[in-house]
Amino acid sequence: MSNLAKVIPLRPSVSVAERQVADIDDGYTRIANELLEAVMAADLTARQLKVVLAVIRKTYGFGKKFDRITNTQISGMTGIHHTHVCKAKNEMIAMNIIVTNGLEIGVNKVISDWNFSISQNGKSLAETANETLAKSANTHKPTQLNTKKLFKRKKEKIPLNPQGGKLTRSGSDGLLQRANG
Repeated sequence: MSNLAKVIPLRPSVSVAERQVADIDDGYTRIANELLEAVMAADLTARQLKVVLAVIRKTYGFGKKFDRITNTQISGMTGIHHTHVCKAKNEMIAMNIIVTNGLEIGVNKVISDWNFSISQNGKSLAETANETLAKSANTHKPTQLNTKKLFKRKKEKIPLNPQGGKLTRSGSDGLLQRANG
């Protein structure tokens, strides 16, 4: 008999990560200094800042003023859920930081048009969803749902006459008549 025990390492294995170095030879985004300084000085939330930087990267990074950028593309770049991306993007459209051109979006270069007087209400997405759900819960709902059981119950049973023949309803008068003769 041996009194040996298996020792399990408690420390996670340390992997050597390759060092990443930013280099303009790998590409760069050409942006006006005044626009970059205005974005830095703007009173934006972290999500809004990430979204506007993603829009700058997708537009100016490819030499465009506007581009069709989906919320899921921005979500993939920033790590923000696409519903939060949509909310942040709509807030910045209301503040006139991001402008739309049909389905395309871009950054508004006219910094003096940016409107910061729109207050940031600080409500979370869950709070606004709860308000919406509370409103919909108070509205009138149908009393019965269409289910298989309901349809089976509502099937009209045609009564049999004493001789065994089926009786049918005739037209609008509702009188029962013999079906077989």
